[in-house]
Amino acid sequence: MGDGSTVFRLTNRVTKALLSLSDRFIKWPTLEERKRIKEEVQLSLPNCIGFIDGCHVPLEERPLDDHESYFNRKKEYSIQMQCIVGHDKRIFNVFVRYPGSVHDARVFAASHFGQNLENYLALGDWIGGDSAYKNTNTLVAPFRYVHIFTI
Repeated sequence: MGDGSTVFRLTNRVTKALLSLSDRFIKWPTLEERKRIKEEVQLSLPNCIGFIDGCHVPLEERPLDDHESYFNRKKEYSIQMQCIVGHDKRIFNVFVRYPGSVHDARVFAASHFGQNLENYLALGDWIGGDSAYKNTNTLVAPFRYVHIFTI
């Protein structure tokens, strides 16, 4: 394969090709689609549009610059990826920008989705998340267990 430049060029070409197709397959549901989604989940999760979570995309090697930021709690180097999916496993939104050491809640707060919820969710609509996220009117996360001591 030579000095690695061939692999870099091929990876770059494949990445550009995938990105050029992403708008066709990864997009936020229209108002009409959200209405259909809410009808389909009405009995189990009324007004739920989808679900959000962050995950680590592992890196094969330690980054040359600022490698400490990419070292995550699982003791590996990674990049954080946040996805929002529907009940039918369709991907609505992807946000990749932060190194692996960054918490899901911070990634959410910095994402276009997190900063512009009113552009994505109508009044009463919500998405579900895990306990890494803060409970709000538009993001429902499980309550954390709080132990109260009595004497």
